Amino acid sequence: MKSIIQHFVFAFFFLFAIASFCGCFAQSQNPANVAQPEATKPSPKPSPLPTNTKSTEDLPEMIKLQIKGVNIENSYYEDVLRQFGKPLSSKKRGTNPCGGTKLTLRYPGLTVSLDPDENEQNFFVVFAEVTSPEWEVSGIRIGASLEDVRAKFGKSSELRKESKLETIWYYAGDGGADFYFRKNKLVKITWEMNLC
Repeated sequence: MKSIIQHFVFAFFFLFAIASFCGCFAQSQNPANVAQPEATKPSPKPSPLPTNTKSTEDLPEMIKLQIKGVNIENSYYEDVLRQFGKPLSSKKRGTNPCGGTKLTLRYPGLTVSLDPDENEQNFFVVFAEVTSPEWEVSGIRIGASLEDVRAKFGKSSELRKESKLETIWYYAGDGGADFYFRKNKLVKITWEMNLC
């Protein structure tokens, strides 16, 4: 019985050795199956960037707009009254998207909206709309051409059509500004702060 087990074990090891030798020989004949060391493996190709990715060179310029020193970054109710005088109307109603009662001041060809601070004591400018050439906006007046605006403020978004108007857009502080044209003539400027 002992000799049968010994023969069986010997035969098993002999067959294992032959199988191992044949496997190694087959791998040496087919280099594609040979495992490469980690350092020599080719690195995977980087995936291409999405086609809709834009570089910062393609983005509109950051501009700062103001009317007589009043802007949408750090101007308050008192600044508006001091620079523009008494408004045609002053209404405190409705709510802004971020909460709080909205204060809207209207002048001929100019609308200014203000948001309250946390205590609703002081109101600060968050929106302005200009439709009259009476108001100069950082050196540009209503009636200017598209070329005049781009020459003044630099690269803008692409000209896009909205209803009967064409629009370009700029970053404006923590918000954005839209310039509206009809037949290459500036008819309206709006800009607002992004609070939410």
